[in-house]
Amino acid sequence: MDGGGGVLSGLLRLSCAAMLLAACASPKPPLSERLPKLQGRALTVVTYEGRKIDVDRREFYEFTGNVFSAAGARSASQKHASAYVMANLRLQDPAPAVADLVQARVTDILKSADVKRLADLAPKGLTFRSTEGLKSAAQNGLVMDVATSSWGLSYLNKDGPAKYMFSYQARARLFDTESKTVVGESWCDYGSTDKPEAAPTYDELMQDDGAVLRKALGDAINSCAEELSTHLLQ
Repeated sequence: MDGGGGVLSGLLRLSCAAMLLAACASPKPPLSERLPKLQGRALTVVTYEGRKIDVDRREFYEFTGNVFSAAGARSASQKHASAYVMANLRLQDPAPAVADLVQARVTDILKSADVKRLADLAPKGLTFRSTEGLKSAAQNGLVMDVATSSWGLSYLNKDGPAKYMFSYQARARLFDTESKTVVGESWCDYGSTDKPEAAPTYDELMQDDGAVLRKALGDAINSCAEELSTHLLQ
C-alpha cells in the first residue's frame, strides 16, 4: 500500500513496538508481588478525547497524483472526508467507550475502593505524550488514562474497486500517585482485515448509516479493551 494512511499506520506500529521494547528492557516485579500494593486503593480514570477519524481514500491519489506538489490538495481532501464521516455518521473518538470497558475489568482486578471518572483532559492542553495529566488528575490512589492513538480508513488495493480496512490503535497507563511512577502500560493495534477480497468498498462502509463501519468500530473497541486490560497489569 502506498497511501499516507499506510505510512502513518506503520509509524504508529513502530512507535508502539518501541514502547514495548523499552518496557521489556526494565523488567517489573511479577504481578503477584505488585498487586497487593495496588489493590483496594482509589482509582481515577481519565481520557484524552477529540481525535478525529483519518480517511485515506484511494481517489485522493488518483485525482492529485502521487507527487509532492499535490500533498496539500490530498491533505485538504482527507480533512474534508474526515469531517464528513464524523458529522454524517455522528462518530466520536472511541477512547471513552474503550475506557468504560477497561475500567470495569481493571476495577475488578484491583478491587478498587472508590472509582472516579474525570472529564476529557484534552481541552486543558494535556495529552498522552506526557505524565502531566496523570499527575494532575488525583492527589492519592491510582490514576488510569486511556487515549486513542489513531483510528481510520485506509485503502488496500491499487486495481479494481477500492477496498478499505478500518484500523484502531489505543494506549492505556496506570499511575501510582504515591511513588509517582507509571506502574502499568499497554497498547493495542486492531485492523478489520488486510485482505482486499474480504474488505468493503467506501460506499459499503457508508450505507445504512455506516452499519459496516460501526460494526468494525465496535469490534475494535471490544478487542482493544480486552487487550489493554489484560496487559496493563502484567
